[in-house]
Amino acid sequence: MKKMLMMAALLAFTVPAFADDDCDDRDCRKHSPKHEMAFQMNPEAKAKFEADRAERKARKIAFEQKEDRLERLVEKYKKAKAGSKKQAELRAEIGQELESVREDQLKMRAEKLADFEKRLAAMKEGLAKENEAGAKEAWINRMTDLVIAEDGDLEDALAREGRIFKGPKGPKAPHFKGPRGQKGPRVELPVEPKPMAEVK
Repeated sequence: MKKMLMMAALLAFTVPAFADDDCDDRDCRKHSPKHEMAFQMNPEAKAKFEADRAERKARKIAFEQKEDRLERLVEKYKKAKAGSKKQAELRAEIGQELESVREDQLKMRAEKLADFEKRLAAMKEGLAKENEAGAKEAWINRMTDLVIAEDGDLEDALAREGRIFKGPKGPKAPHFKGPRGQKGPRVELPVEPKPMAEVK
């Protein structure tokens, strides 16, 4: 009987830990990762994500192959006689490999810059639309309703609109420590002995 009571007590304490929280509050609901939610809303995004992943994997494999080739060439270069014709040829081969690496780097930077310029143009276009008088008036009306619904809390209203991100509240919220400042040199101080108790 005593064992049964112990088992029931343990179950009473452990079952709530494994229970699924059905919480309607927007701060405590469980979210799937952002990219999975984007894939559900936009199937083309998943195809682009997979293509980008395959491209990154191919670039990584090509980089590792170039690195292996460079290691072999450098090993041969170091073994060759200093100032010999063979060493000069190996140095030229190493330079050719590094030239192809540099061309890949510059090509990738140009692609990233073109992508950034495209995103910047879209952002400027969005800002121009938001600066129109009708859009400003619509935003003010919408935010007035949200601020009234949030009892005057502007931060909550902006979070509901999606302008700012507020982390989770409550006991489940993670605690993030702020950045630490520069630490100075550690100084070892001499330890003074504790005074001995007087004997009576």
